[in-house]
Amino acid sequence: MLRDFFWNYPKYFSKFIGSTSPLFYIFVAIFLGYFVYFGFTSDFVRRFVEGQDTTVVTEAAVGTLLSTNPMYVTQNSVDRDFYALVYERFIEVDASGEPIASLAFEWAKTSDLEYLFKLREGVVWHDNTPLTADDIVWNFETSIFLAEEFGEDTYGRALEGVKIEKIDDYTLRFKLEETNATFWEAISVYMIPKHIYENVSLNNFALSKTNTNPIGCGVYKVDSISQRGFALSVFEDHWLEPSIKNYRYLFFENYDDLNGAVKNNEVDIINTFDLDKVDNLEDYPFYKIKESVLYNRQKLIFFNTRREQFSDAEFRRALSFLIDNEKLLEVAGIEGVLATGPIPPTSWAFNDSLEPLEYGPDEAAEIFESLGYERDSEGGYYLTDDNKVLSLSMSFFDSELNQRLVDALTEMFREGGVLLRSRPLNYEQVMREILPTRDFELLLYEIEVATDPDQYNLWHSLRIDHPMLNISGYDYSRVDILLERARISLDKEERKEDYFLFQRYLTDDAPVTFLYHPKVFFILNKNLEGFDAKDISSPSDRYGNVHEWYWDI
Repeated sequence: MLRDFFWNYPKYFSKFIGSTSPLFYIFVAIFLGYFVYFGFTSDFVRRFVEGQDTTVVTEAAVGTLLSTNPMYVTQNSVDRDFYALVYERFIEVDASGEPIASLAFEWAKTSDLEYLFKLREGVVWHDNTPLTADDIVWNFETSIFLAEEFGEDTYGRALEGVKIEKIDDYTLRFKLEETNATFWEAISVYMIPKHIYENVSLNNFALSKTNTNPIGCGVYKVDSISQRGFALSVFEDHWLEPSIKNYRYLFFENYDDLNGAVKNNEVDIINTFDLDKVDNLEDYPFYKIKESVLYNRQKLIFFNTRREQFSDAEFRRALSFLIDNEKLLEVAGIEGVLATGPIPPTSWAFNDSLEPLEYGPDEAAEIFESLGYERDSEGGYYLTDDNKVLSLSMSFFDSELNQRLVDALTEMFREGGVLLRSRPLNYEQVMREILPTRDFELLLYEIEVATDPDQYNLWHSLRIDHPMLNISGYDYSRVDILLERARISLDKEERKEDYFLFQRYLTDDAPVTFLYHPKVFFILNKNLEGFDAKDISSPSDRYGNVHEWYWDI
């Protein structure tokens, strides 16, 4: 019987199809469709068909490369990614601010004002020229000179009064004028080759054509740079040996174009602060998402205390009371952790007993009335002495994320009786016009603080003018004294006491409104392993272990 069935199975099969048609054909179509879908979405199949080289990683970002010279401080994330891949720091620092070996691999503190450093021997630049102490001395001296004599925003600004001496080709001495608790972070900076740059005029150092052909001594060397991105290949003479031999980094003008690249399987890594802008990730099962809170970064609203209206701390406090931070993030669709003060909660100097200025419309109304503003019953806005609507201008870098924030802030201020006018600006306007001239009333801006709690450069009255970083123009003698004392002390408990008081004074005076610490998201091909974004201070810190990345296919 069973033998007869197998002998005559075509007849039975044909009869089965006829009795179940058209359901049978629908089932077959669905079955085949699933395998077609699997073929298009499976990362394994995709790589097998394309024959993709697993020594290559392709990353994409919305933005472009603005500077290849790491001697200058930059807020552009693409620049910082480029630096981390192509250059090496003199030393690294860990999440607690302690030094880690890099170009310098040994050091000794001979006194509170003197340090000796020993360089790795055998390190060469990407053109195979040996790296020596002469390169290091030239880098630090040039950055200090550019900062002091030309007012350039280089890392030398944090090294005022520091002298660097060459002892031999691989040994250096650093001499400080005074003790400096931030010394390790101040020297954790990228080096460039002296023999390439030493003849470049310092009058045009940042814009020199030499910067178009960058040479570092990092894990990767530059193959090409274009308007579309940059291509790097592994530097075989580096002391580390990454399995990813080629790194491609693509630039996109907007998320629509980037989403097209994702859909076409052209990208292995995306980093973004705005996860919602990357479309339909759930439709692409070959991606995974990692995230990290950047506690050393804060989104703030700076009040320009140079303007008469904002010189009154009560007026600034009233404006702060109008902002519901938790609702702000929800309405704007932004991922982050609420900020409560100048020092992040991950720091040993964080004052956890501090009470931040929280949302309080009643408190705001009471202050406005005490300052002589009367609220118009018809329009709902407060009026000034000359019967004009209380109107303020908010300057900000024009991105969709910032625009959502400003729209939400505009509505909160409207509900509180204040008209907020938006002033969107491009990157060049912010960096070349707003920050140098301090031409703003309110400025929505993101800052990054060091791991060490020192914030002398952000809030001391001697740091008010550009290119210094006291953007709000804050000036309070008690805060000055605390910041001066804490940055030169090496006693952690004494510093902690000073920083606790500093946080209280600054929060009460409200020269800024603290909004949130942003989250950064990394969208990765699921087969890319070794990627680590834990405990990073900046997105570019993800490259700290790029030599350990590999494809698991």
